[in-house]
Amino acid sequence: MMRHTLLIGFIICLCMIPLHINAQSPNDEQAFIEADSMAFAQDTEIVTASGGVKIQYRGRELRAGKITWDQKSDRILASENVILIDTDGTRVTSDSVELQDEMKQATLKKFSLMMNNNLRFSGKTASRQSGELTRIKQAIFTACKHCKNKPDALPTWQLRSGETVYNEKNETISHKNVRLEMRGVPVFYLPYLAHPAPNVKKRSGFLFPVFKSSTDTGVDISLPYFINIAPDYDLTLSPRFIADGGSMLGFDWRQKTRQGTYNIAGNGLWLDEEDNLDNDKSFRGNIQSKGVFKLSENWHAGYDYWWVSDKSFMRRYDINDADFFTSKAFTRKISGRNMVDIRLLDFKTSIVNIDEDAQPEIAPQIRTEHYFDNFAGGELRVMSDLISVSRNNGADLNRAIAETEWSRQSILGSGQILDYFGGVRGAYHDYETNNGSQREKDDEAVILAHAGVKWRMPFIKRQEAGAVIIEPTAQVIIANEETNRRTIPNEDSLSSEFDSLNLFEVYRHTGYDRFDTGNRFDIGVNTVFEADEGGSYRMFVGKSYRDKVAEQPTIGTEQGNKASDWLLDIDFQQVTGLGFNGQLRFNDSNQELIRSDGEIYASIKKAYFSLQYTHLDASITPEGVDREETRGSFDFNLSENWLLNGYVRYDMEREKRLKNSIALIYRDDCTDISLSFNQSFTRNGNIGPRNGLTFKIILRTLGGQ
Repeated sequence: MMRHTLLIGFIICLCMIPLHINAQSPNDEQAFIEADSMAFAQDTEIVTASGGVKIQYRGRELRAGKITWDQKSDRILASENVILIDTDGTRVTSDSVELQDEMKQATLKKFSLMMNNNLRFSGKTASRQSGELTRIKQAIFTACKHCKNKPDALPTWQLRSGETVYNEKNETISHKNVRLEMRGVPVFYLPYLAHPAPNVKKRSGFLFPVFKSSTDTGVDISLPYFINIAPDYDLTLSPRFIADGGSMLGFDWRQKTRQGTYNIAGNGLWLDEEDNLDNDKSFRGNIQSKGVFKLSENWHAGYDYWWVSDKSFMRRYDINDADFFTSKAFTRKISGRNMVDIRLLDFKTSIVNIDEDAQPEIAPQIRTEHYFDNFAGGELRVMSDLISVSRNNGADLNRAIAETEWSRQSILGSGQILDYFGGVRGAYHDYETNNGSQREKDDEAVILAHAGVKWRMPFIKRQEAGAVIIEPTAQVIIANEETNRRTIPNEDSLSSEFDSLNLFEVYRHTGYDRFDTGNRFDIGVNTVFEADEGGSYRMFVGKSYRDKVAEQPTIGTEQGNKASDWLLDIDFQQVTGLGFNGQLRFNDSNQELIRSDGEIYASIKKAYFSLQYTHLDASITPEGVDREETRGSFDFNLSENWLLNGYVRYDMEREKRLKNSIALIYRDDCTDISLSFNQSFTRNGNIGPRNGLTFKIILRTLGGQ
């Protein structure tokens, strides 16, 4: 074994890594060569190294059975299982490599290249010209990871071309007479295809199309084109060709500034009168824009804007199926737990039979919240909320809220936990409501004061199979009685619910237009069993009592009663993957079940199943009607890469299906393919029921969103 140190001029061939060319000065460094034998003919100036030749330079490595360097003709020939390894892990194998003209000209025979990001090239021959172009004859290109367990397995996809050219100067890879093969099966042919090199982050060009078909629009094909205008902003244009409804153009402008990011997206199309199935508009479209900005260390601002030409547009063309859209602009200061939030809100609906003029506009809403530690031995919270709500048709409201609350926690030596609290809330409502053809103005001022204490005592007992924790909780609240609140328009407390999460809250409503008043006693018991093998079981029982009969319905308590409804939560999770959780509410008078939310789920090997059930009695719904529905979903891993999932939603009260969906997904390191089928059985105006089919495909490095 011989080891020789030669000048870098001899070893410059190490830089000949296709797609990674870094010519070096021939006299600035030395390299290390290892070979079984080495010879130098002075008359011909030919250097020959043979037998396990290994050359290392600057972290690069060249291996070959034989290397010959003709110094006169500046010709280097490496043969016999040539392997070149670059500093980034790029690996090239070839039967032979020939270099000329200071490495600007190169030829490789039967070569393959594997980069550290799993990109792979192979071809019959490869030639390098002028130090910039690499031409590969009968080339195969893929971004799929090589399977070590099955080295002969075909990749998920590959491009097979008559010739592939890599232009290092403009970082572009182009293919001539190229066909796309999926697992070796040809599926698509193009006479020419070009795409950016893998190291390019953004480049203008077509993205993968999206194929859809639905009962509303027929066959629908979207072909996005990405325009890289600058490093900090770009534009995507998405023409859509719709069989039943003309052609649409979508766009998405994105920009990153020093303070943050924003985007402006939208769609638009012009229609003949006979093609518009919803209204008489000749132009239909939408705009949606969103931005978030950092103004300073503590101040942030942002907005979310929606505009649509008509209620049916986005649902008709499967852009967005939401029933309501909220435009907002805000600025916010956050310092620790302290907060100042100022925002403007505008609400729109896509439901045809809901009056658009009845939707509220909020200008402005100002909320503040500050905490003061170590205040009189506890913590003081000061909060305010100012809001102005207006409508073209409906109630208007101006409201001011100010609230302060002091709290303190003590843990006794016996393990008992005591929480002391007290506070005052002041509320002023100035409102104007419709009364037939008349509008009536009124105002209301409310002062609420409360003081209370909450007691908890966790008991822990170790069992043979695990640990049991029983924690009873009791709370007493002394508060003044307020009975005039029903005349105030209810803007933000419509969705209030009585459950175990707010049983011990002073104010159980979600907003400030409704509130709990009067003295009450809350009690509950939480029991948990933590099994040693990993499972857990939990049950909670609780309710509330008032010292006076409720003169009007309040959250959780019927009018004319002192006691609230019963609350029961059950939750268990088994180590096998089976689980259940349920929230039940029983009427205190007759013990009838008036609300139930439950879910049974199972995670079994490669499958996940979930069945949910919801029932609300008419006595606790805003509309005064029963609600009952079920929802089911599943995810099933057919294999390592194949996934099947589905969803169903059924209205049991009206015995009507609401929504079905099923999707088949293939996903690996280089491919993302999905085929989904969706059914919607609801109707909005003259839209629906609807069946829709969507197909999407993304091949890594070839243009994906």
